[in-house]
Amino acid sequence: MAPTFGETWSGYRISAEVLEKVRTFLQQNFVGTKNYYNYTSNKSANDPSCFRYIRSITVSDPVLVDDIEYIRIFLHGDSFIYHQIRKIVGMTIAVMRNVTPPDHLEKSMSKERCDVPLAPGLGWCWMR
Repeated sequence: MAPTFGETWSGYRISAEVLEKVRTFLQQNFVGTKNYYNYTSNKSANDPSCFRYIRSITVSDPVLVDDIEYIRIFLHGDSFIYHQIRKIVGMTIAVMRNVTPPDHLEKSMSKERCDVPLAPGLGWCWMR
């Protein structure tokens, strides 16, 4: 999904097929009430505050700014916990690039502690 270190950011363009896979993946796996225990830190697996409700996720078409392609991901939910959104995006990137085992997404939603990739903070724009 994102370029590797050997590629230039300005040359990368997401294909329509991959963009649709991202949209489908986010809708199918993160919309609704889920246990985000592995998507934050300093919480117990049984802490009810780890359950969060995401109403919708919308992924925009790519936008070019100074020859760099950006994609907006809008998450509409009741509230979010520390690093939850960056880890949702990180998990999406890892799955789309096939750098995580196939069962890792399911494991990340369980009460078993596992590492969830954190998307880089550069380029984020937070809005309420």
